[in-house]
Amino acid sequence: MAVEYLKKSNPPSVAVDNATAEIVHRILEDIRQNGREAVERYAKDLDGWTGDIVCSNDDFARASASLSQGIRDDIDFAYRRVKDFALRQRDSLLDFETELVGGLRAGQRLIPVNSAGCYVPGGRYAHAASAIMSVCTAKVAGVPNIVAASLPHRNDGIHPAILHTMHKCGAGTVLALGGVQGIAAMAYGLYSDGPADIIVGPGNRFVAQAKRMLFGEVGIDVLAGPTESAIIADADADADVIAADLAGQAEHGPDSPVWLFTTSRELGLKVIEKMPAVIAALPEPARSAAQAAWCDYADVVLLSTREEVCEISDRYAPEHLQVLTADLDWWLSRLTNYGSLFLGEETTVAYGDKCSGPNHILPTRGAARYSGGLSVGKFIKTVTWQRMSRAASREVGQVAARISRLEGMEGHARTADVRLKKYFPSEIFDPGMLGGHATTRLPAATASTSPIDAPELVSSHGFDAEADMNDGTRSPDGLWFGKDMSQSEPIPESAIERAVELMHVGRLHRYGEQGSGFPEASLLEQEFAAYLGSKYCVAVNSCGAAMFLALKALGVKSGDNVLTSSFTLAPVPGAIAHAGARPVLVETTSDFTTDLDDLAHKLRTSKASVFLLSHMRGHVTDMEAVQNLCERHGVALVEDCAHTMGASWDGRPTGTWGRVACFSTQTYKHINSGEGGLVTTDDDDVAAQIILMSGCYMMYEQHLSRPPVEVFERWKYITPNFSMRMSNLAAALLRPQIELLPERAKRWSRIYSRLEAELAKAPGVSVPKRHPKEAFVPSSIQFSLALEPAQTQRFLQECELRGLYIKWFGGQEPKAFTSNYAHWHYITEKPMLTKSMAVMSQLLDLRTPLSLTEHDCELIGQIVVAAAEIAAQTRFIASQSRSRGPDVPEET
Repeated sequence: MAVEYLKKSNPPSVAVDNATAEIVHRILEDIRQNGREAVERYAKDLDGWTGDIVCSNDDFARASASLSQGIRDDIDFAYRRVKDFALRQRDSLLDFETELVGGLRAGQRLIPVNSAGCYVPGGRYAHAASAIMSVCTAKVAGVPNIVAASLPHRNDGIHPAILHTMHKCGAGTVLALGGVQGIAAMAYGLYSDGPADIIVGPGNRFVAQAKRMLFGEVGIDVLAGPTESAIIADADADADVIAADLAGQAEHGPDSPVWLFTTSRELGLKVIEKMPAVIAALPEPARSAAQAAWCDYADVVLLSTREEVCEISDRYAPEHLQVLTADLDWWLSRLTNYGSLFLGEETTVAYGDKCSGPNHILPTRGAARYSGGLSVGKFIKTVTWQRMSRAASREVGQVAARISRLEGMEGHARTADVRLKKYFPSEIFDPGMLGGHATTRLPAATASTSPIDAPELVSSHGFDAEADMNDGTRSPDGLWFGKDMSQSEPIPESAIERAVELMHVGRLHRYGEQGSGFPEASLLEQEFAAYLGSKYCVAVNSCGAAMFLALKALGVKSGDNVLTSSFTLAPVPGAIAHAGARPVLVETTSDFTTDLDDLAHKLRTSKASVFLLSHMRGHVTDMEAVQNLCERHGVALVEDCAHTMGASWDGRPTGTWGRVACFSTQTYKHINSGEGGLVTTDDDDVAAQIILMSGCYMMYEQHLSRPPVEVFERWKYITPNFSMRMSNLAAALLRPQIELLPERAKRWSRIYSRLEAELAKAPGVSVPKRHPKEAFVPSSIQFSLALEPAQTQRFLQECELRGLYIKWFGGQEPKAFTSNYAHWHYITEKPMLTKSMAVMSQLLDLRTPLSLTEHDCELIGQIVVAAAEIAAQTRFIASQSRSRGPDVPEET
């Protein structure tokens, strides 16, 4: 790699600083021996502070009152974003449990530390942002006891902005102490309920040395050195912006390195030329600090390729790294060593330092090669647990004993021996031997004591008998599932907190008045439109409402025909009927997608102006073919994406193929507000009509995702208000869930693949084929069971006997959420749908909650296999079946 330095740092030689270490050691030992007396002596001698060490509620109130409303609002802005980001970090950390083998369950728990000390520097600057970064993050992590400390200024105490912020963020105790004495007071628990388990926060060299010396006795975040900042820039970057950003970071201190890595010689030289003037324009003391840092600690490095830039940047491992180039996603995926990354000119380090959200307490001096910055995870311990049945103890104990003896640890081995002897007295086990592994396995004493007969062992189906009991009942073969398949993911904590805030202030309505800002519903619309890549989004109170509004906006009138899928749920034809139109059903294939031949025929003959395509249960039809057919016949395509949020066809998201798309946020869908819907479109007139119909009154300008105002002028006097828009409360629950969709999709796909493999083992079961272009988000799984209706009924009964409830779309009567087109008698004109009838008669449906484990999937497969085998062997006597009804079997 050819590296050319257009400017090379030349740091002054620094002698080894033994003096700092000696001073800090002496202060720590003094405080360890003499406690509060020593702390208060150092506070007086070093900081000139003789006031109270522990701040009171009156101190907090005076600090808040001394700040202007504007400052308090700015602090609240930063607090909200840091808190929201920390909440999302917390949501990404998961407790889990898994079954490693039958009867051996293990898991992890995430437990916050009991006490955290947060140091907030208070020297030349009022570091309110640092208070947010440390105290707020600890609070979100769930730390019950948070102590914060900051330097008191002589006669004035802690800077009011810092004091206000520490109190707002949740510090239980605030100490007017700076430097080593502040660190020591928190570490030793001198003014709180007990010693801190971890101490976090930046400070000067004395603070850093105190944390270094206390590490091990307490945890710490990072050993912070001078602030570092690097910029990666290509030839198109703005030299003025780069110079401002480098100077802005250099003001941290005279030894704060700033680096520029570029592939453009012209840009590098231009930045070097501009820096003196940019620095000279700064006020003191920033000017002197930046001048020294630029002179002694700045590098401008020229490289040939962006791959070389990545290599040199990862070698430096900067605390802050900005990227001002084209193709930002490439850099995001390629760079590996940095504290925090800032992508694009619109994003600068100062935003992260102060208020944008991610934490600004970051690793320096190359520590980004192995460590990240302060996060919720720093305050949380990941601990593990395990529990075994006797059957699992039998299997694991033998191996543990042999490995223990292999390693010469006889005491370990005997803890296994005593259990094997107690639980299985009639068996003989291979104990292994000291110094090596025994090669022969001793047989069981008699046939009657074989594992299958031992009452403590697993059943013939591989499950611990005692653990599988269900209120004293058991299926004939010992299989029992019993898990709630309607279990949804928990609502993120940040969403719950925001919802509670809304309830406290009562702003639940979808619109605000008197300049109260953009409501949650409007913010949700903007964020979901951006996620999907659509121009406009309108949040409404259900997916059925979304479809109704879409049809009305497309001009569907009473008596019109509307094409729709025959395999769908009742709200889809219900929305058509709500619009006064007549559903015309399109056949379904054996893979549960739209039959394109029947669609083409009905596009020609139905006189319909709209096709409401249901991506039912997440099965995506060939969307290129559907779109071409609709365009050829001049029919508007509306996508019902209730089950395909996050899915795509050939890389293009479902919901972007038609004129309008409708999504569901019902509890059982991909994001959850209990009930709700989203309508998306790129059509200005359709969007304006839906906004007006959804209930905006004349407050459409409060929509962040909307067409220009002049479009509404065409429609506002002639469009009725149906009052169907989503409430702020529902929107607040949904917003944090959008970013969780990719991760949820991966988990659903893993569950689907495992279930698909297990179900394929059952006789008569077939799972639909998926096209390679289809990327689906399977929150449920469907399969066909090639049995007669009465046998299918027996299959369902056998599954229920084992605690597994499966839905059947071919039942004679609608049940719960499950119904089919034969049950919708308000559709008076239903031609014979022979394909759909055959498909529906065998179509079974099972939700796949994200709580399912590998063991759950295996067990579901075993139950389906057992039930299918029993159902397939059931013989029916025709005359008796007719007298009993079609679903009552008689076995041979």
